[in-house]
Amino acid sequence: MLLASAVWFSGTAAAGGLLVKLGVRDGPYLREEARFDIHAAFRVFKHRDFRLQALGYFGHMWELNAFWSLASFYLAASFAKAARPSAPAVPPLVFVVIAGGAAGCVLAGWASRRFGERTVALVSLAGSFAFCALSGFLYDALLVVLLPAIIVWGVLVVADSPMFSSLAARTCPPEYTGTALTIQNGIGFAVTVAAILFIAWVSRLVGWRWAFTFLAVGPALGAAEAIGGATYARGANIAALYRIAPRALLNAGKLRLAGEVEWTAAAYGTPDGNGVVKDAKWVGNLRLLGAVYYFF
Repeated sequence: MLLASAVWFSGTAAAGGLLVKLGVRDGPYLREEARFDIHAAFRVFKHRDFRLQALGYFGHMWELNAFWSLASFYLAASFAKAARPSAPAVPPLVFVVIAGGAAGCVLAGWASRRFGERTVALVSLAGSFAFCALSGFLYDALLVVLLPAIIVWGVLVVADSPMFSSLAARTCPPEYTGTALTIQNGIGFAVTVAAILFIAWVSRLVGWRWAFTFLAVGPALGAAEAIGGATYARGANIAALYRIAPRALLNAGKLRLAGEVEWTAAAYGTPDGNGVVKDAKWVGNLRLLGAVYYFF
């Protein structure tokens, strides 16, 4: 049975690749095809922005599939320990948890157009980390707490996945886009296999109540790496900005005289990879303003 499944899935994958090769043409914006270079699989990680988002993706993958594949064991153990007669059946509940990820991806995509992929990924990782850290306390919580929490967790756990896909495509070396994305996905799924085996092993030592706590390592490290990614800002080369503008007014009946002295100074420099401006030099500007008002 296992061999037949392997042959079936391998065959359909090969057929899909053949259809793409024969039936899908290259787009009009394709760059010049790079020659095959096995060392490119390692060289792509020399690009700082790609490397940081890839490390964030690996942290995400530590949690994602381990949570999906083992949530049923966590919930079954929770329901059995607390002897909850009104608890829902585990398989349909886990289906809802996993399917909720589709809504998470849609909402994350909408939010990324306003706040950016990096910000949405960080929010998702932070939320996932919180649920991992609190999973031991949710284990025997009331159903009105546990059920919404596990569903929201299912929404957040995958919401950052399309964000990392976008960031990877944007930050990878353009001449080796396929290589970069392939090696990132390959390592990511290797991480997720290790996570599944590790959490299953840990559950035998500490029980399912605390097993998911160890998933928190993934989103914590993922967020730490993602925070260090590319910095986007307006006036990113300004270290400091000051404006001093004392004003004097004189009212005499319907007449008003106003004067202002404005001094503005900005320190311009070069931002480093973390957005910190180095070697700043001050540039100042002094303006004198006068105004006459007549009210009628």
